[in-house]
Amino acid sequence: MKEMLMLQLDVTHRIFKVNTDGISHEESLQKPGEVGNCINWIGGHLITAYNSLLTTLGQEKVWSDDRLEVYKRGAEPLSDPSRAEAFAEICDAFSAAHERLIQGLEALPPERLSEPAPYSPGNNPEETLGSLLQVTAFHQAYHVGQLGLARRLVGKAGAVK
Repeated sequence: MKEMLMLQLDVTHRIFKVNTDGISHEESLQKPGEVGNCINWIGGHLITAYNSLLTTLGQEKVWSDDRLEVYKRGAEPLSDPSRAEAFAEICDAFSAAHERLIQGLEALPPERLSEPAPYSPGNNPEETLGSLLQVTAFHQAYHVGQLGLARRLVGKAGAVK
């Protein structure tokens, strides 16, 4: 299971990198129409998901929870550019969070995967660390796919060929 999760997360990281390549900070703030979140918010939101798991895996968070407040699930769409983190810093922090998560997974004893999770995004009382990691892998892939669409909405060519 650990190897499959690491493979999924590595693929998601590669797709994140190609989908964000060449996106300027200003482009990252463009809203995709009346509803939806901008690239900047999606990138920051991806960090929140990893950040929540890092300490559970014995790793240090990449950013403080306060710094990520605007990117949390259910937050208002990012409409005030002064509240946004620099997009280049978001990209760097996502890569750092990914690396730390992989390091934590590599060191994780397999029996810990069946332990109760420290939290459950879906309020599942049966959530284990293993199922939480699977849900997180899906979450990350879902939002990285959104980055591909958002990239096109800001006028960039599709990056995944």
